[in-house]
Amino acid sequence: MARREICWTLLALLCCIALRVVCAGRQMPKLSDRKLCADSECSHPILMARALEDFYPQDCRFIPIRQGQVVYVFAMLKDSGNLFWAGSVQGSYYGEQEARIGHFPSSVVQETQALMPATVEVETDVGVSLCHFTCHNLKCYFLSAKTTRSHFRPFNRNGTFTAHE
Repeated sequence: MARREICWTLLALLCCIALRVVCAGRQMPKLSDRKLCADSECSHPILMARALEDFYPQDCRFIPIRQGQVVYVFAMLKDSGNLFWAGSVQGSYYGEQEARIGHFPSSVVQETQALMPATVEVETDVGVSLCHFTCHNLKCYFLSAKTTRSHFRPFNRNGTFTAHE
């Protein structure tokens, strides 16, 4: 009888530990230590671009892009990550939801309009690289992005970007 209780207790403890490990997220390596932005918070878009091809990321730090979508670029990574930009995809895909900021290869887009010069060099935050692989619904997925880049807000209905304090 006591042996059975010990087994059940150990099983419950192992389940709790496994659940904690699965829900904790995973620290990902930084893509770059520095990035170029239009301002110190990277809250203003640098340029607009159009997607040349589909991009389906295997990493939660990146955003999916479909051919033809408009992409607003907020940062260009420097040094070892200079092949990647950070931005937001606009279009009917997001509808009324907040636009998610993420990385993508600069090779999948073509610049269509320069908006502001990228003259401010900023350190990349560590928090951006925390990925929650257990999110199975959009609310969880977008919440993870919203908490790591809290100074970004979605574009207004008329297409203009607003930052909040």
